[in-house]
Amino acid sequence: MAEPLFSAEESSLHKSEIDKLREERKYDEIENVRQAFMLEGVRRAQSRPEELLNGMIICVGSRGHKYVLLDEAFTHSDSKKNKDALNSFDTPEARRNLYTILRALVEVPRSWAWSAFTRFLRGIGKQNGAKYHGAGMFSVRYGWKEREVSAIAYVMTCDSYRGYTTYSSVLMSYADTMKEIEEEDRYNRAKFYAVRAERDIPFLNKLCEMLEARGLGPIPALPDEKPKKEREIKIFKAGDIVRQKDLRDLPLPALVRISVTKIFKGKEGEKDQRVAGQMDEVITRIHEKHYYDYYVVAKDGKAYKYFMGYSFKTNLDGATFLGEWKGEIVKNKEIKLDFHYYKN
Repeated sequence: MAEPLFSAEESSLHKSEIDKLREERKYDEIENVRQAFMLEGVRRAQSRPEELLNGMIICVGSRGHKYVLLDEAFTHSDSKKNKDALNSFDTPEARRNLYTILRALVEVPRSWAWSAFTRFLRGIGKQNGAKYHGAGMFSVRYGWKEREVSAIAYVMTCDSYRGYTTYSSVLMSYADTMKEIEEEDRYNRAKFYAVRAERDIPFLNKLCEMLEARGLGPIPALPDEKPKKEREIKIFKAGDIVRQKDLRDLPLPALVRISVTKIFKGKEGEKDQRVAGQMDEVITRIHEKHYYDYYVVAKDGKAYKYFMGYSFKTNLDGATFLGEWKGEIVKNKEIKLDFHYYKN
């Protein structure tokens, strides 16, 4: 019969102890008690590796679409729901995929947390080409979707904030060393307090040996990559409508006409007046990412810088190409308009 990691009496006593310390305002002691309770939970979970593996196999075998809570992997291990899920997803392929993930956790750098590990499994970003077990084995070419890989990697590597609520808490702990945070991951919530993973290597190896004993599917062969269709270059002619996908082909400097809403400031006590109109711009540079540089064509036929001098590429979608700009570009003088405008 399945049993919880902690009995109802133990859980109640733990809660009472926390409540008592809070009433006595012994806040430093609360964290110590929580840590001790968590460590005992991890010890008990590791002493029941079969149930732990079953919960992880369901997660990986379903490609993240089914998830058994860590506590329920033990408390409800013999329930019909969990048994049915295990029968569906405990396949040699699923065991191979879980083995690949656990073996990778043994080898990859400790500074890799959730997002870095996800990129490693998908074979993208800075982690692309890393020489560790499982590199790129969960990429699109193998039939995996980004959200599936991200969900599974989170379960296996996230910092559960000093509690044992995900499988990662049984596999590893985290050291608070903010200075080792990877720069590109600075917006990842987990990274603010989870930087260096102290993985339980002996336990991870034990789980891998258990999976091997159950039987692993073959290492999947990389599917043949379909030859990329050669991109057709857009040849612009006057009157063509500009689309974002063709911006790289826009002959520069290019004269385009965009639809705008002009805003004329109202007199005192009156509302600003908004008028639909058009503006002619000279595009001088298309940046690799989100922006483009431009100048505004004035009544004198010359092009001048306006405000910041750059805008979002999305604002060019739907503009009309008028031809290559042959006129003068005045770079050291800003145009003064008697209205403000925004692009429709």
